[in-house]
Amino acid sequence: MYGIHRSAVHAERLEAMGIIPVAQHDAQRIGTVAARTDVVYDATGGPLAEAILSAMPEQGMFVCYGLLSGQTFRQQRPAPRVAWFHIRNGLDALSAEAWRAEFDRIWLNLPASGYSDVTVYPLAEWRRAIGTYREGGRTRKPLLSMAD
Repeated sequence: MYGIHRSAVHAERLEAMGIIPVAQHDAQRIGTVAARTDVVYDATGGPLAEAILSAMPEQGMFVCYGLLSGQTFRQQRPAPRVAWFHIRNGLDALSAEAWRAEFDRIWLNLPASGYSDVTVYPLAEWRRAIGTYREGGRTRKPLLSMAD
């Protein structure tokens, strides 16, 4: 299993989980790995997604679950298959009551899930929290507290 990262800090975390890190700026390596990959899970979108899609084998599957780059991507050929997996893609089919019930069920599992450490910011410091979010190589996620 491979994981594409932007920062060396994240490469170390991937390795610790048994995932082979690939630097996002290493286009040649990304193309080589993508050419022999059956399934890709992508949260980034944009040019990175396009590069991976263009190198993947036709029988592969590209699963998109976000566009963290803020950029969409174009599929330049009919294959590999692209599948969308994002919560917003299923919300239209749910009533407000069903939507709430799903979140209540999922919320109970949150404490047992794996997630990054956080730094809590009072709501009044939202600009500082956003600035922290934009820092490359950070190992903690900013979290706004509405309690203050």
